Amino acid sequence: MSNEIFEAIRAHVEKHAGKERATFSIAGIKALLEAVAVSSPEPAALAGAEVVAAPFGLYEPHIETLRSNGLKPEEISGNPVKQAERVRELLHWFVRLSRGSANPKWMREHAFELAYYIATTDDRAAIDTHAIEKEAWLKGVKATHVEREQMLRLGFITESEFAAAAPRPQAVVAAKLDSTIYRVEHDGFEGTVQGSYMTREGKRGVVLQQVGTKVVHVYGEKWLAPAAQEGGS
Repeated sequence: MSNEIFEAIRAHVEKHAGKERATFSIAGIKALLEAVAVSSPEPAALAGAEVVAAPFGLYEPHIETLRSNGLKPEEISGNPVKQAERVRELLHWFVRLSRGSANPKWMREHAFELAYYIATTDDRAAIDTHAIEKEAWLKGVKATHVEREQMLRLGFITESEFAAAAPRPQAVVAAKLDSTIYRVEHDGFEGTVQGSYMTREGKRGVVLQQVGTKVVHVYGEKWLAPAAQEGGS
């Protein structure tokens, strides 16, 4: 306890010196607790305490909405003692509600107060699960097909999650090279076959390297015709 709290207790005791009954009455004890609370720093002001800018991803207007919609906003946002007393009342009220001995018309307001209390006091407030999930999702999007296959084998992702990821890249396989020059009618590209591929849907195609350059294009087999055949038609 800080020196300020001890001084508050000392001042209270001195004030009620000679009034034993008042000092040890419920009113006296409550006054002592309130005096201590007034002298206590707010939780956010404690040394080493971290102020969370957006607890659970909520910003100041959201927090104020929770507070202002409560039945007793001044108490739930008051000093630690008043706040603790109010939380106790709310929790016991919900227990009575479960037994059918409390008026349910206050449920909305009481829920807002407890929501405000959680948002402003829970030590897990700095953990933004939405941001964590977003970061993990973005990282997963960038993962290669091979990496996703490994994650599936290790049980880190499910079959449905694997299927929802980007499709396997088109597989390019070695093909028998020849000197035949093929021409693609719709764009006039002429080249020789450097490899072939098959898509996941089963469509076949080839990799053509343009004659006299290093430029390569891919085409479905249906677009190919030997350039020599065109010249003879």
